[in-house]
Order: sequence, then C-alpha cells, then structure tokens
Amino acid sequence: MRASKVDKIAPSPPSNHRGLDCPIHRTAALMPSMTEAELADLAQDIAENGLLHPIVLCRNGHRGHQVLDGRHRLLALKSPVCRQAGIEPKFVVWEPTNGQTPLEYVLSANLKRRHLTVSQRAALAVHILPMLEVEARERKRAGGRDLPVNLPEGQPAGQGDTRDQAGTLLGVSGKYVSTAKRVRMEDPDVFEHVLSGHLGLEPAQQMLEVPTQDR
Repeated sequence: MRASKVDKIAPSPPSNHRGLDCPIHRTAALMPSMTEAELADLAQDIAENGLLHPIVLCRNGHRGHQVLDGRHRLLALKSPVCRQAGIEPKFVVWEPTNGQTPLEYVLSANLKRRHLTVSQRAALAVHILPMLEVEARERKRAGGRDLPVNLPEGQPAGQGDTRDQAGTLLGVSGKYVSTAKRVRMEDPDVFEHVLSGHLGLEPAQQMLEVPTQDR
C-alpha cells in the first residue's frame, strides 16, 4: 500500500442507530473473529469508557453502506451491557485515497491494531488471494496491463504473482503463504485453527503428517 492515509474519512454516515443494521463488507469478514470472552471484554470496556474508535463504513452503491472496519465493535454495541449503559454508536464513512482499495484499508487498519502472529498473517494472506486476483484482472482491463497492488510504504513491489503480493501486504514471505495454502487444501479445519491463532503453521504441518484417525 502506498502511504495509505487511513484517516482520510468523510463524516457523512447514516443516522446512528440505522447504522447498526449495516451489513458487513466481505473484506472486514476476512479478519479473525474474536472469541466470546474477547468480545465480552470489549463490550465491557465500551460500556465503561464509551466507543473510542468509530465504526468505519463504506458506500455500497445505491444500496446504502457496509461495515468496513469495526464489526466487533458493532457486535459489542448490540450487547446488553452496552445497551444498558446507553452507549451511542458512532460511524464515519471511508473514502479511498491514492487508489487505495477496501482490502488495503482493512489490512492497514487491522495490522496496526491487532497483534496477529506470523502464522495468522500467512493464513490471512491465503484468504485474500482470490481478491487480489480479481483486482489484478480489473486493473488489467482498465489499464491494459497488470499493475501491482499498492504496497506498504517502504516496501518494494513484488515480483509478479498474487502469492508474493499477498505475502508483502501481510508481512510474510510468499513461501510461507504457500505453506499456509497447502495446509488449507489438506485440512480446512486445521487451517482455521491457524487463522484463529490457536495453532502455528509448523505444528499444523506436523499434525498433517499424522493420519487423521491418530490425531
């Protein structure tokens, strides 16, 4: 991502309580979900301290808005503890800058805030591969050539394929992305444990070497 200006947001969201019903953007759903305990802690913190970071929405054509960042904050606001505390929801609308895509914004915002392991980032890179492939095809149709995705500031452009682009965006090697992809192909359940942070890629590989019935 080029010097992505994450704070470039337009303050023109829907009315507060109507925003609570906005659907989740597909890129927001890529990020690992909080556990029930983590979500309960978040709800309690919001109930005690208020909503410190507004929920970020993006426009969805003529169909209103979608939640681009803050789906867990949205869930927390709907919890009994936040409702009883009378916490008012806050929304802002994201506006793309410098050609930034929703995917790039979500990654930029979440990687700065959430402490994902290297294995989680590799698994997340596998999830974004199809989106990068779609974006590459769209850029090729629009510009007549295949342009690289925006990369994090200070990082060079990848050497071609979407695997390396995904790895660069998530801060892992293309080889590590391939390893995570093999884990998902061999056992999607084990892959989900890696994505959730309950299992590292190396232990996951070792697990896959053991016959299923013996695990």
